[in-house]
Amino acid sequence: MNPLYYIFDKIVKSSVTYYLALLSISLLSGCEGNEVKNYAVQLKIDSAKVESREFNNEVDGYGKIEPVESVVLDAKYDGIIEFNYKVGLINKGNLVYSLTGPEISNLELQFKKDLDLANSDFKYFQSVFNRKQELARHKYISQEVFDKYKYDYNQAKLKFEKANQNLDYFLSMIKFKAPFSGYLTDILVPQGAEVKAGQRLAEFQNLNKLKLVSNLFVNITDLIKSKFSLEINDKITTGKILYYENSINPKTGGHLIWIELNSANNVKPGDYVSYKFLYNLHFSAAVPQKAIIIDKGKYFVVLSLNGKYEKQEVTIGKNRNGWTEITSGIKTGDIVLTTGAFEIYYGEINKTMNVGD
Repeated sequence: MNPLYYIFDKIVKSSVTYYLALLSISLLSGCEGNEVKNYAVQLKIDSAKVESREFNNEVDGYGKIEPVESVVLDAKYDGIIEFNYKVGLINKGNLVYSLTGPEISNLELQFKKDLDLANSDFKYFQSVFNRKQELARHKYISQEVFDKYKYDYNQAKLKFEKANQNLDYFLSMIKFKAPFSGYLTDILVPQGAEVKAGQRLAEFQNLNKLKLVSNLFVNITDLIKSKFSLEINDKITTGKILYYENSINPKTGGHLIWIELNSANNVKPGDYVSYKFLYNLHFSAAVPQKAIIIDKGKYFVVLSLNGKYEKQEVTIGKNRNGWTEITSGIKTGDIVLTTGAFEIYYGEINKTMNVGD
């Protein structure tokens, strides 16, 4: 082979190989630069039916829990105090406290002597009266004479009844029995202390009946005319109004009101509580709060209607337990989006779109 031809052939083959390699690199680079990556995102959608739910107007308040029934215990005589119970529930009729001491013993002895004497006189005059009554019936004595015996008998009877009442009252004052089941609170004297007549000893409270004492700074007339309930410590209870002031209390600037609570397991006398007075109870269409979308000061929901999503302006009312009252715009039974409503409303879907898209 001609040496010149051999050299030329090598140069040509080398050049072709180089350009083929270069072309391959260019094609590969071009493919990589034009690759379309698929980042598909699945939007979670959930919906809820528009329900009819109970709503109400409400007034915030602050007040104190007190017993509906309570007895202030004062010493009626000088003596030594002995409490039978200082903690726990005291059942109706149980002895709560008693007063003892020399003066108490002397007074008790004197009242019993007075009763014995009055009883002796009463029995004597009763016996005489019975005999004279029989004589008067047969007209053996005049009516005037009989009236004198009758008067003496009635006087003796009154003295006996009075002496009996004095002893009973004395015993009730030195031995106080619970008039209802309750608790002894606010004890101001130690066990075994000497107390004076009129000295405050404690208070006996009925914890089965509690009331809320508060001042309301609104037109109370509208509130008391409506059915109401109370929300205290996140618990709903009902009750009845025991007392209220029509006029404004000059000391507080509000209307004093007492409300007996039908159930109050989460409070006790002496507690200060924040509460909501819930009144004007009514039923309205309602949607979950997360279905509401605010746009430029207006309220919207996304309806699922006939297989499509549609924006719908609504008028809202109160919020309660995660639900928003709807006063106009949609009705009970409509379907609204909850999860995904915000994304669909503000997404690229400015027109009605198919639910399946």
